[in-house]
Amino acid sequence: CLALSMATVGTPIVLQNNSVPSVVLDCVYHYEEYEAKGLTVKWFWHKDHEPVYQWIPGGTPEVRGILTGRVAVDHIASSDFFSRHRALSIIRPTSDLSGLYTCTVSTYYDEKRYSLP
Repeated sequence: CLALSMATVGTPIVLQNNSVPSVVLDCVYHYEEYEAKGLTVKWFWHKDHEPVYQWIPGGTPEVRGILTGRVAVDHIASSDFFSRHRALSIIRPTSDLSGLYTCTVSTYYDEKRYSLP
């Protein structure tokens, strides 16, 4: 039986201020059916200890800190109920949002993280 695993987060993105309407940072993961109940997705910015984004399946994504008002919480990354809001869709990205983003996927049984510069 395989446990939680990270597939990909993506590649670094370089763009000019307000040059695109949005940019998506995706956090692709695989999980076993037994892990789904306790699944939580969090995104961290730089070395902050508090997440800037958190989603628990069945709920609405919560956005905090520097990303408040800058993330499309209705963005759907996957048709899978337990992966639906795994991605960050940052609206009108600007240089103040540049830096290291870390995606953390946790269940009651395991936790995986991956960083995207």
